[in-house]
Amino acid sequence: MNAKDLKIGTQLKLGSCLLLLFVVVLGVVSYTQNEQIHQQTEIMYNHPLKVRRAIDALSDDVLQMLVNMRGLPHADNNQEISEIIEKTDIFDADTKKQLEVLYERFLGPRTDVDAIANSLVQYRNNRAESIRLLREGKKEDVVARLKPLGAGGIQATKALDCINPFLTL
Repeated sequence: MNAKDLKIGTQLKLGSCLLLLFVVVLGVVSYTQNEQIHQQTEIMYNHPLKVRRAIDALSDDVLQMLVNMRGLPHADNNQEISEIIEKTDIFDADTKKQLEVLYERFLGPRTDVDAIANSLVQYRNNRAESIRLLREGKKEDVVARLKPLGAGGIQATKALDCINPFLTL
């Protein structure tokens, strides 16, 4: 049987069915490709973007804590000291939240995030020691600790040094 032997109505029906089949196949291919793009976009958003935001927030938090702590020995009264410590504690709480994001989302070695967490714990301990010294009335010691080459400045730099390699991700 030859295509020319078919009636025009049958040829039109076959052509329409063939066209409909192509549309359905194209729709299925389009749907599967769209699903793959959706999955890739979700992976890209949930991992690198959130990790990058957490790293930026960590860096900002450490710098804000350092700035707040440097103002601590210059506070005039206990209320100002309490306000500075409270602000610093807010940034410290945010570092914990950002570390949780890193532990959950970071696709690299966990030891990298552990190094950041350890440096932040050491920095937290250093800040606590500076606050203790200030409450004992040893302002000169606190000022020395908070200088760039003092214990607090060095520990803040170490924390930032652990964070900085991630800023190039």
